[in-house]
Amino acid sequence: MQVVASKKSISKEKSCYEFQFHDKYIQILYENNSKSLIEIYINNSLLSKIKKTSQVHKIEFIANDNTHIMEISFKESRILPVINSFLFGLNVKIDEVPLENTIADPNEVIKNTKLAGIAFLALLVLKIIVSFIQNRSIVSLFANIIGNLIYIIPLIMIAYFITAWKKKSFIGSILLLIFSILETIDYFFGISLQMQSGGYILGYSVVIYTAIRISIIIVTINAIKIQRINKK
Repeated sequence: MQVVASKKSISKEKSCYEFQFHDKYIQILYENNSKSLIEIYINNSLLSKIKKTSQVHKIEFIANDNTHIMEISFKESRILPVINSFLFGLNVKIDEVPLENTIADPNEVIKNTKLAGIAFLALLVLKIIVSFIQNRSIVSLFANIIGNLIYIIPLIMIAYFITAWKKKSFIGSILLLIFSILETIDYFFGISLQMQSGGYILGYSVVIYTAIRISIIIVTINAIKIQRINKK
């Protein structure tokens, strides 16, 4: 998929995206705090200042004697995963073409799937630890390990693909999607069993863990779609 090439540089105080678009040198700058404005410069002259909001701003500029449209917005980070993506930050398109290194860049979505994989591993590790603690007084260590193979095997496989993500991101994404769907079904099945037995379920934890699981699935689906397009 085509992108507009750009260079991204981040310091403690500021973030900067710079790129050449036809005969124009463009810079997009902002300070790393929520109240700062996004500044757009063309050939070192200020073109526009906009607020950091999720609302898309459309800015017209001239390059090679033609009018072009830059679409720019900003997605703030949050404590909980955003349902449609873990990505946050600057979002820029020029004439509908994504700017490289911004969250509009499809390759950033693919890279982000690695983060989703790490989150999935954390869920599996937590599940294995809880299972071992709950069953340690009931069954032997060996039986405990055998009983947790349903979680240990996906853990090992996804961990392997994460270490080789650059070369095996497509296969890794497919496996991550399959395992995350199965694990989510298992999670809701466990909740239903607890409810039937009258067990107490902490409401906030269910919401948080459900949001994480849904985020992992949607992020992975988006990455698979993009990688399939790139393969054509």
